[in-house]
Amino acid sequence: MLRGRLYRGRGKELPQRTQKGRGRTGIVFCLRAEGAGGAKGGASDYPLAPTYLVHVGDDGAVLLPYPQAKRIMDRLKRVALGRELPDDGACARFDRQTRQGEDMRHAQKLLAAAIASVAYGTASFK
Repeated sequence: MLRGRLYRGRGKELPQRTQKGRGRTGIVFCLRAEGAGGAKGGASDYPLAPTYLVHVGDDGAVLLPYPQAKRIMDRLKRVALGRELPDDGACARFDRQTRQGEDMRHAQKLLAAAIASVAYGTASFK
């Protein structure tokens, strides 16, 4: 079983450059395998098991799957560079989109895509 958490309890928006130079946003999930899945994670070739980082775009496509955890961390570092406090604008957008966390349906769909990408090794799940 995988349990997911939003980064610091909120969606962390990460821009990703597309071919046209437009940014794409999404959520970085930090998942931890538990139970039988967590026990077998130690036998895998993935060094961070049973913890998995997945960057899922707002459209449900996995932008960076868990084997690319270093790239995810590099993006988080780039976004956070020079900041000591959370991005109030991003937090306000997330609160507005989720009605102060009351409507998490969109985030739940993205979480399902992240879990599917770890469980089944798929690159996209909509």
